[in-house]
Amino acid sequence: MKRIILASVSAAALSLAAGSAFAQDQSTITQNGNNGSANVTQNGTANESFIVQNLGGNGNAATVSQLGANSDSTVTQSGANGVANVQQRASANGADSDITQGPAGADHRASVIQAGGAADSDIVQTGSANAAVYQ
Repeated sequence: MKRIILASVSAAALSLAAGSAFAQDQSTITQNGNNGSANVTQNGTANESFIVQNLGGNGNAATVSQLGANSDSTVTQSGANGVANVQQRASANGADSDITQGPAGADHRASVIQAGGAADSDIVQTGSANAAVYQ
C-alpha cells in the first residue's frame, strides 16, 4: 500500500514539475473610476493579459505588449474616451487580441499591431466618434 501511495505522489510531483517547465505569463488588472492607466509587458510563451477598466470610468488607457507564441490579450473599457493599444509579436503559433469599448460613451481609440503568423484581432466599439486601427 505504501508503494502505491509513494508512486502516485511521485507521478503527481513529476507532472507538476513538467507543467512548470513551460513559460506562461498571466496578468489580470481591474480598475474602477476615471483616468485609470494599465500597462502590461510580457515575454515568453502562452502570455495572457486581461484588463478591465469599468464602472463607467472616463479617460482610461490600456497598453499591452506581448512577445512570444500563443499570446492572448483582452481589454474591456466602459465609459468615454477609452484608449487601448495592443502590440503582439508571435511566431507562426499566433496571437489573439480582443478589445471592447462601450457600451456607452464616445471618442474611443483602439490600435492593434500584430506581427507573425496566425494572428486574430477583434475590436468592438459602441457610442460615437470612435476610431480603430488594425495592422
